[in-house]
Amino acid sequence: METFKWSFCILFSRLIRLPSLNKRVALVPWADILNHSCGVETFLDYDKSSQADRPYQPGEQVFISYEKKSNGELLLSYGFVPKEGTNPSDSADLSVSLNKTDVCYKEKLEVLRKHGLSA
Repeated sequence: METFKWSFCILFSRLIRLPSLNKRVALVPWADILNHSCGVETFLDYDKSSQADRPYQPGEQVFISYEKKSNGELLLSYGFVPKEGTNPSDSADLSVSLNKTDVCYKEKLEVLRKHGLSA
């Protein structure tokens, strides 16, 4: 079981979908040294002629995007959550409404209106 867990982790930390090759998957041995940042658009792909997104200094950390994912998706897939407030993809639309048969309907409606919202 330990060998299976190790193999699973090695596989999923280095498995990359390559957009330029119809999202074919490849094992990229050094992919796990590239960290995610919500503030970059750079991602891994296969292109013989491509260059890095910018010049890097020796010892400087290189960031890529693991795609636009919510904090929950990043946690489940990669085991981390970005610093609070840094992930623009961590949002969800939520529709709620009041039920007119609710005994507190009037009070709830008043609170909503007080905050510029409607039922």
